Amino acid sequence: MMAVRREAYDVIIVGAGLAGLYTALQLGPDLRILILSEGDITKTNSYLAQGGIATAIGEADDSEKHFADTMACGHFANDPGAVRVLVDEAVENIRIIEGYGVEFDADERGYKLGLEGAHAVARILRMGDHTGKTVLSKLYERVLERDNIAHYDHAYVYRLISTGECCAGVEALIEDAQRIFMAPSVVLATGGVGQLYSNTTNAIGIEGTGIAMGIEAGVKTAGLTDLQFHPTGLYGNDHYESRHFLISEAVRGEGAVLRDENMNRFMEGVHPMKELAPRDVVSRAIHDVIEHQSLGYVYLDATHLDERFFKERFPTIYDCCRNFGINPAHTMIPVVPCMHYYMGGLKTDLDGKTSLRGLYAVGECSHTGVHGKNRLASNSLLEALVFGRRTARAISGDSLRVDDLKWIALREVPYFNMSFGSLQAWMTRNMGVVKNFDAISDMKERLEAALWEPKGHRLPNWEDLRNFHVIVLMREMLKKMIEERDENEI
Repeated sequence: MMAVRREAYDVIIVGAGLAGLYTALQLGPDLRILILSEGDITKTNSYLAQGGIATAIGEADDSEKHFADTMACGHFANDPGAVRVLVDEAVENIRIIEGYGVEFDADERGYKLGLEGAHAVARILRMGDHTGKTVLSKLYERVLERDNIAHYDHAYVYRLISTGECCAGVEALIEDAQRIFMAPSVVLATGGVGQLYSNTTNAIGIEGTGIAMGIEAGVKTAGLTDLQFHPTGLYGNDHYESRHFLISEAVRGEGAVLRDENMNRFMEGVHPMKELAPRDVVSRAIHDVIEHQSLGYVYLDATHLDERFFKERFPTIYDCCRNFGINPAHTMIPVVPCMHYYMGGLKTDLDGKTSLRGLYAVGECSHTGVHGKNRLASNSLLEALVFGRRTARAISGDSLRVDDLKWIALREVPYFNMSFGSLQAWMTRNMGVVKNFDAISDMKERLEAALWEPKGHRLPNWEDLRNFHVIVLMREMLKKMIEERDENEI
């Protein structure tokens, strides 16, 4: 096979969302850093984040309350140590990004804090309903100012390079050409798995690539069956940038309620917090209502809000709804649960370290245990900040070198008869809010057979690589799902 000379850096970061950019900015200016991403920053989930960043920063709040809400929402399956780090280091990271030019909504009394589901108090730092977009844009400006940070934003990273003892770099496709990048420290910040589903709020390209690469390299994983469905994806906009538009939980925080086809407010009898119950509770309730009514959706009723207030408070949501012929101040919004967030991923310690030396993971592709079985609203951007900074510190203190790897042989990849579209449709039907275990068992066998005996091998192309990653990840997810079911039945 053809050998290609390496291109070397000190740190390679795969992903240009908040976790990736913030980690890069927290690394020292003496390090040569390369950011590789499949698209620009607008193609990340961080950019789409509407709600904000949960932080115990108000007078009526403290880190103990934030800790308690996070644990309860995660069904106490969280790692308490990880949660303690998250809530205790929140404010210092907020101050850092404010130093980068981020300005949260505030008035003469201080921050305008929002309320979201399963939070006991208002603690969401926000910028309208476009917090992720604004924060990420500011951080990207700072990245462009750094002479030591290079960035390819059309790079499909498809394989980790390993010596057997440590990670030494990555293989990537850039403009259909194979490239090899070497570094003693590699950070995966590739996001979750949302685009494995056709009904998702996630950006195009969020297909679990980083997690799949880790699995292929033998990296330990955790929480692979922990999927979070957001209760309120806009119904009927399946082709809106290949995702469902998200109606932020903050709308319910402003008093919006959920109604069935008969206009009954069904959450009143489900949970004491009603519409502001944890996401898994609300999503399951909506699913159950839809199963027993003629409509394939429920209504989110925000018509009690003044139109001017709605437009000023939720400009992104207002504009999107109007584009679909809905005035949310006068007409109820049709909504359905959509795949939104992945609590599973590559298992890391509290400094981003995986089981493969030199390989780090941060953000949604990682599993620190901080979210338990169900993530608390607006803890995701906070996680990217807190653990991104800790990962940068760990890298700065490491002394790995890969100078002995002068040449790497490029390898072919397998290809299959299974299409991405068919796999995506299967996940939507059988791995949703309710799981179909007969179908899961059958598909696991099919995926294992496909991986054991693929159709063939050839030089990498984007479509083959995506299918390969999806099959590797799905096989592992379904395997874990069956194992957990069997353990629970014993």
